[in-house]
Amino acid sequence: MSSSPSIIPPQGRALSSEEQSALVADMAEIVASSHLFKTLDDVGRARVLASGYVTTFAPGDVIIKQGDRGTAMYLVLNGSVAVETSAPGKSIHLAEL
Repeated sequence: MSSSPSIIPPQGRALSSEEQSALVADMAEIVASSHLFKTLDDVGRARVLASGYVTTFAPGDVIIKQGDRGTAMYLVLNGSVAVETSAPGKSIHLAEL
């Protein structure tokens, strides 16, 4: 079974060959060292990398909201992500990743 790349969303862009090489090296290191992917063999890790794309978010952008059905997985290569939950009338900060 072959793996096809994901469709690049509107906020994404194609990478130059230099960017792609550097990114693949960074992502390969993350995937190889992550507990999430530790049960994958080399072929499985390669499929994870081949199905990804790059996108950027501005500070304050909401990536996914509580209650939304997830359709993607994100590897944060640069920056940080705030994880929050909501309670009546307020937002509660859970973590900074």
